[in-house]
Amino acid sequence: MRYYFYNANSHNNFIDDCFPRAYSIVMNITWKEAYKELCKSAMEQGQMMDSAVFVRSFLDKKFKRIPYIETYIGEFAENHPVGKYLITTNNHITACIDGYIIDTWDCTSKRIEYIWKIWYNLYRECRNHSLILYYGRYFYYEQESWYARK
Repeated sequence: MRYYFYNANSHNNFIDDCFPRAYSIVMNITWKEAYKELCKSAMEQGQMMDSAVFVRSFLDKKFKRIPYIETYIGEFAENHPVGKYLITTNNHITACIDGYIIDTWDCTSKRIEYIWKIWYNLYRECRNHSLILYYGRYFYYEQESWYARK
C-alpha cells in the first residue's frame, strides 16, 4: 500500500476536517483557503460542510465523477499511479495523488463510494512550484511538500 501521512490542518489538529484537508491537498491550496471556500459554498446552499449531500454536490459541480469497479482505496491507488483524485468512503474523504493516499490515517482498506478526477491546474502549480519536464511528464518539486520526500 502506498500511504503517506500528512495533516494539512493549519493548527495540526486531528479533527473531523477530512473534506477541507483532502480538498486543500488536491487543489494545492492552504487548509484555511479550502475551509473558507467550502464554508462559503455550504452556507450559500444552506448545507453543513461535512454533509455527504453537500460533499457530492460540491464535487460534482467542480469535477468529473468517474466510474469504477467496486474496490478498496489501496487497490485503486496502486492501479492509478498518475493523477489526482478525491475518493469518498462511508463517512470519509481522502486525497489520492500519483498513486499515494495522503491523509492523517491509513484508509487504504476502506471500500470506495465515489471518485472524482481532479484535472491539474498547471498555471497555479507552475506559479507555486518548480516545474520539471522529465520524459514527457511534468513533475513539480516543493521543498516542504510530500513530493520532495517520495
